[in-house]
Amino acid sequence: MVKKEIVLFGTGKYFENYMMCFGEDEKKRPVFAVDNDVTKAGSMKCGIPVRRPEALLAGKREDFYVIICTARHGEIGQQLEAMGITDYQYYKPLPMESAVPIELTSDGLSPKPGGVAGLVSESTAGKPYRIGYVPGVFDLFHIGHLNLLRNAKSRCEYLIAGVLTDELVEHFKKRRPVIPYAQRAAIIGAISYVDRVVPVDFSNTKKIDAWRKYHYDCHFSGNDHGTDWMKDLQQLREVGSNMEFFEYTRATSSTKIRKQQGLDRADVDDIKFHNTGYRTPDRMKRTWEIELAMLDQVDLICKKHDLQYFLVHGSLLGAVRHKGFIPWDDDLDIAMPRKDYDRFIELASAELPAPLSIHTPSTEEDLFWGGYARIRNSRTTAIEPREMEHQGNLGIWVDILPFDTCTPDDKKLAEKEERIRYCQRLIYAERYGRDFRAYAGLRPRRWKMYRLLAKAYGHDRLCRMLEEAQRLYTEEDSDQIAFFTGMGKYRRLSAADFAQAVELEFEGRMVPVPIGYENYLFALMGRDYMKYPPEEERKPKHRGIYDPERPYTEYIRLLCDTFADVKGKKIILFGAGLMFEDYMKKYGDKYRPAFLVDNDESKWGRSRMGIPIRKPDEILEVPAEQRNLIICSYYYREISEQLDKMGIRDYKVYVQEMEWILRTEEQYEG
Repeated sequence: MVKKEIVLFGTGKYFENYMMCFGEDEKKRPVFAVDNDVTKAGSMKCGIPVRRPEALLAGKREDFYVIICTARHGEIGQQLEAMGITDYQYYKPLPMESAVPIELTSDGLSPKPGGVAGLVSESTAGKPYRIGYVPGVFDLFHIGHLNLLRNAKSRCEYLIAGVLTDELVEHFKKRRPVIPYAQRAAIIGAISYVDRVVPVDFSNTKKIDAWRKYHYDCHFSGNDHGTDWMKDLQQLREVGSNMEFFEYTRATSSTKIRKQQGLDRADVDDIKFHNTGYRTPDRMKRTWEIELAMLDQVDLICKKHDLQYFLVHGSLLGAVRHKGFIPWDDDLDIAMPRKDYDRFIELASAELPAPLSIHTPSTEEDLFWGGYARIRNSRTTAIEPREMEHQGNLGIWVDILPFDTCTPDDKKLAEKEERIRYCQRLIYAERYGRDFRAYAGLRPRRWKMYRLLAKAYGHDRLCRMLEEAQRLYTEEDSDQIAFFTGMGKYRRLSAADFAQAVELEFEGRMVPVPIGYENYLFALMGRDYMKYPPEEERKPKHRGIYDPERPYTEYIRLLCDTFADVKGKKIILFGAGLMFEDYMKKYGDKYRPAFLVDNDESKWGRSRMGIPIRKPDEILEVPAEQRNLIICSYYYREISEQLDKMGIRDYKVYVQEMEWILRTEEQYEG
């Protein structure tokens, strides 16, 4: 054990108590004290020099530890951590009967006549270690935890207990703890054997990293630690520390308690809500079921033909952090090496069962989402705002992304980025040019130029140009890969991290993920990727109309081409409010309604803008083939249900503002 010097922080009553109890013990006598009272700097107390706190920064951190000798230990602890000093302890004043009977004099400490010098507190006598460290989850606190802490304290004078954060527990155990970190830390802090509680997070999971923060003399653990501790022991012994193991309490464990109480069978959604504060809407859960069915089909085809795929992006993070979907994530991301991706595209069109189908930029003449494929379910709906009134399969999808070798040459990579950006802007202009005056970060004049160029190139040539740009420089020798699917800057990733697959649990099934998934997530999201984002950011990233039960064709019929089949029919509007007024301003002259209906009885028999208002039942007096019914109300969802109960299916919805439709659909939980 490396001898470390002691420095006391504080020179008041706690300092005097410490000196009365331990001042004559050479091993425990401080080399100096520090105090925030600048008037004391340079003075002596009990024969100990007093300095400013900055003096702590002058020596090597591993050569000393600080004992806080003040009742305001929390504030002083924060002050020390702000200075980068984490290996400090709190001093608990001892009863004076435990102290060596000595006198305080101007020269320091002197034993009183008849006193026995060197006597120390019975509770710390004969212990082999000064500072001990014992980390753990300490979930569902039980007798095994108490035994571990009791045994650790019996071997050291000062015990630091490390409590794993919620994110770290989920990372290693693939489930969240039942008791959240703040409560677990408070419970451990209330145990008399524990002198200090510290968090164990991603910065100090390794024993040597914890030693660098707290400079403990011994690491304590139960003997269920496993067999992978020899390297840890060697590292600790090189710095003068040690490891000791205590007998595991086999009668009980947190895992056994979880099983006995049925916590492992508890509703997954309730656990996710408890841990994240986000309640996943029922509609999103049903969307997940559709996506998982597509994932299973991908898995079948890839296993049959020996193709490699991985979960990536947010789906990978969900597997690591939640063992499934992130509670507010609404899509599924799959990646493949380029050669496997190409082969999968060939096979999927023939082997995917109905209603599933594969879609790429070249198969879609009126839609574009990026340089990659999507599997879609045609019996469902997933319409993003820009896709409204566009032709194509608008069912719920799963993204299939290729990754390619990335050139190590920065100039070549910049050239490739520019070519891909140019091609994607042209494709966006070709497919959405009629909908927007400006798009994709372009000013109106440049956007118009792109529209003209796109028309000249044509669909097939644009798709070939994009694919050629994506494959540019992919034959070079490189230890890096990248996803060339969007049109921004591309992040270089280690090819070694994607060289093989390992499996993680995802919604009850084992799925392949990159062998270096931790490195990949760190590169993508930073070291805190296991932490949850702020609550205001916990929301789905895709806006639009999502319905796992109804095909997108029904929504297209409902919301688009309102007057496509109106010739020779009576127009009936449902709703006599402000939306009706907007309709009359825009279409009242050309498509004048025969009458209105409204659920407000007080309006029946009256008229607005010369149009009579009637009961909803009177819709049925007009034969279905002779009417064109249009809902003119923000509450079109409720009115749709009302009409369905009346046996009326042939109606449209007047879209005054698409934002209103999106808001209604996002709130709807039918």
